[in-house]
Amino acid sequence: MRLRVLAALVLCTIATSCATVPPIETPSGRPECTVAGTSAADVQAYCLERFVGNGWMLKSQTSNQLVFWKENESELQNVLLGSAYDPTTTNEVRLVFTSAGGGTRVLGQVALVGNEGSAFERRDDLTSGRSGYELWQALRQIADHFTPGQPATTAATTTAAAK
Repeated sequence: MRLRVLAALVLCTIATSCATVPPIETPSGRPECTVAGTSAADVQAYCLERFVGNGWMLKSQTSNQLVFWKENESELQNVLLGSAYDPTTTNEVRLVFTSAGGGTRVLGQVALVGNEGSAFERRDDLTSGRSGYELWQALRQIADHFTPGQPATTAATTTAAAK
């Protein structure tokens, strides 16, 4: 069994070392977008509808934050990051909503969680990889929903336009 896990790890490392992720074009390099002229409550309601519609479960909600989770479907990640206590890992997406000059700024984070809710919980931040890039693309589509016909505004384009 350990030999299979080691072989899977080596194959995964080889496969991912060749793949590159396009950069996230924001000043922080992390998933974020700004929706001009829209309240945080409206953006949050749309995000809730969209994520739940795509199979995510709502874990927690406050006036400025949404946290979603979904059971991980990757057998390889479950083998590598799961445990005997809980072999299934979960994906977690956290969205934070802040006011930004008459609009709403949405900041995102993606994590892989193992042994959730136990003393042995393990949380691996995936925001700087492919999952973070995919979240950024989703945030851009959310921004496009509120500003049809215009490209999604990110902090990078807002900063460039201000100069």
